[in-house]
Amino acid sequence: MNISDDGVKWEITDGHNITARHGGGFNMSFADFHTEYYRWRDGRTEKLSYWEISADSASGNNRDLAHVVRLLRGR
Repeated sequence: MNISDDGVKWEITDGHNITARHGGGFNMSFADFHTEYYRWRDGRTEKLSYWEISADSASGNNRDLAHVVRLLRGR
């Protein structure tokens, strides 16, 4: 994943991708042992999870991917 100050550009490497196996969303676990469930809200995100569209097609102004970046940054 590439992150810039003006937005998020999602990049898939080594065949790893996000998932939508949990009711159209994902579960994330953290080092402090709590977990969070987040349901995808942008239709492009779920399509990306099933490899139906490219990461470039899903990245522009995608609040789901921006949310994942905030979680990964600890915000």
